[in-house]
Amino acid sequence: MKTIFLNGKKPPYMEGTEYIKLSAGQISHAVNSLNYAGKEAAAVVAIMTLNALGLTPAQITTLLATE
Repeated sequence: MKTIFLNGKKPPYMEGTEYIKLSAGQISHAVNSLNYAGKEAAAVVAIMTLNALGLTPAQITTLLATE
């Protein structure tokens, strides 16, 4: 498995094997903890998931460009 977190350290809540609802702050912290490869992998998974949910490429682009 490749390292996706800076210094190989992931936030503790990212270790869980059971579902938890992540807060906006936890998600932001997790993304900021990712290295470049991790952010690239996260983007691929997000685009694939959103497309599988039925969003068009234009809708995905708009969603990703919106804060």
